[in-house]
Amino acid sequence: MIHKKTYRIICTLLMAALMAAPVQAENTASGEMNLFARKYTGQRTDFTGNAGFQFTPTEALSVTALGRSVSGGALQRVHPVTLWDSAAEKPLARVMVSPGSKVDERGFAFERLPVPLKLEQGRSYRLTSGEEAGGDPMMEIGDIRAHLAVADVGPGVYSEGDAYPKRTYGLAKQGYGLPTLYFDTTGLAPELLKVGPRPPKPFIRELTTGYLLQYSFMSPRPYCWGDEKTVMLSGWEVDKSGGHYEYQPSGISAGFAFHSDWFKLVDTSSHGAITLKHKVARQTEGSVTFEFRFKLPTAMEGACWQLRDLEQAGVSLVTKGGNLCWETGKVLMPFETNRDYGVKVVADIDSKKADVFVDGELKASGLPFVNPIKSIDYVLVKTGDAATGEVFLNPVNLYKGYTVNETFVTSGVGKVPADWEVKDGAVQAFECATKPDIFSLKVSGQAIRKIAAWNKKRVWG
Repeated sequence: MIHKKTYRIICTLLMAALMAAPVQAENTASGEMNLFARKYTGQRTDFTGNAGFQFTPTEALSVTALGRSVSGGALQRVHPVTLWDSAAEKPLARVMVSPGSKVDERGFAFERLPVPLKLEQGRSYRLTSGEEAGGDPMMEIGDIRAHLAVADVGPGVYSEGDAYPKRTYGLAKQGYGLPTLYFDTTGLAPELLKVGPRPPKPFIRELTTGYLLQYSFMSPRPYCWGDEKTVMLSGWEVDKSGGHYEYQPSGISAGFAFHSDWFKLVDTSSHGAITLKHKVARQTEGSVTFEFRFKLPTAMEGACWQLRDLEQAGVSLVTKGGNLCWETGKVLMPFETNRDYGVKVVADIDSKKADVFVDGELKASGLPFVNPIKSIDYVLVKTGDAATGEVFLNPVNLYKGYTVNETFVTSGVGKVPADWEVKDGAVQAFECATKPDIFSLKVSGQAIRKIAAWNKKRVWG
């Protein structure tokens, strides 16, 4: 650990040695690229220590230079920019960026490494710039998603003084500073040199019977998370550009509970949507069952629920003109506002067709997939792009392989599911149960669910 006073003396001496006529902005060498694709500026000047972000290369990288944003002006101090190994908590490389350093077209001052540094794919690293209170302005914790797809970036990291930045703060795609790195583009795929997340890869796992997704939005905000803005839905890729989500209980003080009475997406923008996307183990054959419940307090155009491959939907239900529709145009049913509905879709990947049940009633059978996808990799739920309003959602399930797996969670109260033969009985809700699993088939006569003929198979009851 370097004492704060010593740290200031070192930086002052280096700055004096490196002071020269300001260097005009210029590009880096051919075949090199900055990790970031835009300028980043900040106003914070009250911090002394190392600040930056964590990152994980999506491919092996050869780092050629390190740098720091000039925050829209010109540097007045020397800044040590350090690349750290997260596992060993040791520095791998350091340069001193100063007023005499070259500045690229995106406003980052940089210095080259003596020799390129090789970074491993999938290994975690941290990148920081040394800051001093009262010195050059730096960026407060903020969104830094305008980076190339060669790395997953975030959250922010920092330390007081010149030490390993052990502390983390913020969310994925956030960071402090902002430091940067430059890398050799030789041999890297073109899609990795574009802004945005890396191209998605399938989740491969052998599963013949079981739940691919079973999500009830239970306790989105544990009592230990004081800031509502940091609340995340475990396992979901969330885009809240069109609004936010709400839930009850709130998860704080006397309102804390381990289950939610309700969860909803609140779309407040006519130019954006709220999207929830969950990756599942890739399915390439057989059938899967997709279940969810929803309620719309007011009519919303374009709300949708989908089963997708890595790029496009195969199963897609959408709200249009007061109806629940198959995306290609088939009207399944008109829906009432402020009323709960349960939906079940049995999708056959081999035939690329699906059957749709609403509140237990068969609304359509043999519907062709909206796109002829060959695999199911994602579940997606989205509000309307141009619409505003709310979508109550709970639960979202996807499973396969069961001969009978009936929870009645998508059935209508007072009705008999279409795939059951029931005498003197109907589905009822029992509010004393934990939501959303509050539905049961109440029978005073008999209930029969037919299955395919079995021979020499083991049965558990």
